[in-house]
Amino acid sequence: MLVGLLVCLAGAPETRAQVVGGTILGTITDTSGAVVPEAQISIKNLANGTTRSVKTDAAGFYAAPNLLPGMYEVAASAAGFATNIKKRHYADGWRPTPRS
Repeated sequence: MLVGLLVCLAGAPETRAQVVGGTILGTITDTSGAVVPEAQISIKNLANGTTRSVKTDAAGFYAAPNLLPGMYEVAASAAGFATNIKKRHYADGWRPTPRS
């Protein structure tokens, strides 16, 4: 039985998942334009209050995929910097999300 199941799975066509929401992404820089690695990014859904947290990579880049459609508040914080909060980021899969 197990051998038959493995053969069926090996011959199955490739499928791709569909997501309902969108992605908020960006690059965090300081006032001089230098990237800020390891910054903590908090992405809050303004409709239901749920929050997703991510960190920037070595190039200051962050991404939060598979967010429910809606309006979000994005806050960035890092040691030695004031917290910066931006509202009106949309995650709906249709509108481009601005980099910040």
